[in-house]
Amino acid sequence: MNTTVINLQKVVDKVSKACKTLMFKEPFYGLLLISMNKKYRDDLPTAGVSKLGMGVQLAINPKFFDGLTELQQIGLMKHEILHVGFGHLLLRDSYPDHKLFNIAADLEINQYIENNMLPEAGTKYYYDKLQQAKDDGSCPTLDNLLNEMNGASQYCHPTWDEFDELSEADKKLVQKQIEHQLKETADLTEKRQGHVPGEFSEIIRRLRTIEPPSFNWKAYLRRFVGNSSIVYTKKLRRKY
Repeated sequence: MNTTVINLQKVVDKVSKACKTLMFKEPFYGLLLISMNKKYRDDLPTAGVSKLGMGVQLAINPKFFDGLTELQQIGLMKHEILHVGFGHLLLRDSYPDHKLFNIAADLEINQYIENNMLPEAGTKYYYDKLQQAKDDGSCPTLDNLLNEMNGASQYCHPTWDEFDELSEADKKLVQKQIEHQLKETADLTEKRQGHVPGEFSEIIRRLRTIEPPSFNWKAYLRRFVGNSSIVYTKKLRRKY
C-alpha cells in the first residue's frame, strides 16, 4: 500500500517538473498545463484529455507516464494541449470515420512537436488524404493500422468518448470554457514577457476580436408584423 502511494507521488512530481520545464521553454504551454486539473487513472492505456464538469482535465496513466523519458513526458503533455486548443475533442462527430479522424488529428498535432509535416496542413487535410488512401487501397500500412485499432484503445483517444455524449448546448459550454482558458493563458503569457506560439496566434486573435452587435431588422419586422392586428373604423351615429 505504501509503495503504491510513493510511486504515485513520484509520478505527480514528474508531471509537475515537466510542466515547469515546459513553462520556461514555452511559457504558453507550461502555464496552460499548470492551470489544468490532472487526474491519474489506471484504466487508461496512456494519457488523454477528459471531461471535468463543463471543462477539461488531463488524464494520465501513472505507470505509462513513469516509463517515459523527460523529453517524451514534455512532448506528451504538449500533444494533449494542442488537441484541446485545436478543438479536436468536440470536432470528432463532424467526421463519419472516427478512426481516420483520430489519426488525422494526431498528424496535425505532431507537426508542431516534431516539425516533420506540412506546417499549414490541418486535420481535414490529413483526413481527406487518409480517406483517399483507404478508398483506393494505395497504403497497406494504413490498412494494417486501422485493423490494429480494433479494440486497441491507445489509438482511439478513449477519453474523447465523454465529449461525444454531450448535447450541442453542453458542447458549446465546454468550448466557451476552453476558449476562456486559452485567452487567459495568452494574456498571462504576454504579461510575463512571453509570446503566444504561432500555431495559436490566429485562435487567440479571433478570441480577442469583439464583434460589434448587429441588429436583425428583418427578423424584428417579421415579429412586429406577426404580432400586429388590423383595426377597422366604422361610422356610427354618435362616434367612429
